[in-house]
Amino acid sequence: MGFDYLYDLFGKFRKKETRFSEVEKRAINLLSQYAKGSIQKDDFGSQMEQVGADFHELMKDENGNICFDQDTPSWLNLFLGNKFGRWNHIRKVINQARENSEITSSPNWEKALEMMEVHDQMLMEAVRYCLDELK
Repeated sequence: MGFDYLYDLFGKFRKKETRFSEVEKRAINLLSQYAKGSIQKDDFGSQMEQVGADFHELMKDENGNICFDQDTPSWLNLFLGNKFGRWNHIRKVINQARENSEITSSPNWEKALEMMEVHDQMLMEAVRYCLDELK
């Protein structure tokens, strides 16, 4: 068995529908909406979390082990793990912190918001990169 599919990050050689096709289309739609600014950050985060949960459920074999095969969209795996996961965690922490006036009145609050802005920019770069490669 060859493993050439591991190098096909964006599925350019995948010619058929797979068990991941529906969840991949949902992810692409969300990325597109987020890039256009037609979906709010929190809505994007919660909906992409669901995409991630559905995606990882589809990766399980009959024993419940996560398996990577020729049908797995590598780009989605990398995006969720390398960019979205960290951004989403920080988004949730910042949202939770906004509810605590002791935190938001701290002189370090501005640094936290700046950090969020940096992660927003990094996420948007990854979103645009993925959308460009998926064309």
